[in-house]
Amino acid sequence: MSEKFVKTLQKRSRDLGVELTNAQARIFFSYGEMLAEANHTTNLTAISKEDYINEHFVDSLTLIGTEKITDRARVADIGAGAGFPGLAVKIVKPIDLYLIESNAKKSIFLEKLIDELGIDGAKVIKARAEMVGRDADIREKMDVVIARAVAGLPVLLEYALPLLRTGGWFLAMKGSRFKEELKQAQSACLELGARVDSVFEPWGADAQEGRVVIQVQKTEKTKNRYPRRTGVPTKRPLGD
Repeated sequence: MSEKFVKTLQKRSRDLGVELTNAQARIFFSYGEMLAEANHTTNLTAISKEDYINEHFVDSLTLIGTEKITDRARVADIGAGAGFPGLAVKIVKPIDLYLIESNAKKSIFLEKLIDELGIDGAKVIKARAEMVGRDADIREKMDVVIARAVAGLPVLLEYALPLLRTGGWFLAMKGSRFKEELKQAQSACLELGARVDSVFEPWGADAQEGRVVIQVQKTEKTKNRYPRRTGVPTKRPLGD
C-alpha cells in the first residue's frame, strides 16, 4: 500500500511541477496514516482516507507554484486544522512554520505529528488569530501567511495582514466563487494596507479543479487597531 501511495503522490505532484523525493513521499504516507487513525476519535477531516492525496496533500502543494514561499521564509498558517496547507508545504520546503490553531484537540494532533514525523522548524500556536495578530513577537514578522477553508476573504485579510511584514504575501486558497469574494475584499485591502496582486490558477484557467490562490501583497504597515477583538472580524467583516 505504501509503495502505491508513494508513486501516486509523486505522479500527481509532478503534474504540478513539484518533484517529491521517495523520503518526502513516505513522510506524507505516515502523515496520512496518523491522520486516519486520529480521525476515528477526533473530527480532523471529513475527507475519506482514499482522497487524502488529491484533496489534502496535492491541494496544499499548489501553493508552491506561486513561488512566493522561498527557502527559510517565515510562514504562518491560519486555522491550520490537521496541518493543511502549512505542514504539507513544510515537508517539501525548508521554511520556518507557525501553525495557528485555537482548537485544543487539533493543536495536540499537530504537535504529535511534528514530533513523530521528526519535523524541525515548525511551531504550534494554540490561540485565536486575533490574539496572535497582537503578539509583538509575531506581528509584522511573517514573510508569508497562508490559509485554506477558514473564512471569507475580508475576514481572512484582517487575520493575516497584521502578521505580515511590509512587502510580504498573503496566499488565500479559494474555490470557484473567488471572484465574488474579491469584490467583497477591496475595501478591506485598502483599510489594512494591502493590494490584490493576482489570482494563481495552479491547474490552468480551463481546469475543472476549481482551486485558485489569491495573492495579496502587504504594501504598508497595518493600523494598530487591527485585528479587532476576538470574534468581531467574523461578525462585522471590513467592507460590510
